[in-house]
Amino acid sequence: MGVTETEQSPEVDPNKLHHVFDNPDHPFGDFVSQYGSREAAFRAIEDAAREAVLEQGITGQFRITIEVGGRRLIVKGNVMDDGTVKIGTAYPWNN
Repeated sequence: MGVTETEQSPEVDPNKLHHVFDNPDHPFGDFVSQYGSREAAFRAIEDAAREAVLEQGITGQFRITIEVGGRRLIVKGNVMDDGTVKIGTAYPWNN
């Protein structure tokens, strides 16, 4: 079964938000402000990653570079057997 654009978790895991946005080595302050909340910023990352996964036909584990809100990010995650895209981590691309 393939990934659909509407598939996403019902709510964002607070531990995932902490893991992605509270790392002092990965400055996301302006990015989160742009979206209004960590949850909205994570959803934007998740949506862009899902779109890239669909476009590239990615299955299994992935590490991709995406653009979200004018920023380039590295996103690591996994495409599950049911096609759901799970984000493991994300951080700003520094090159």
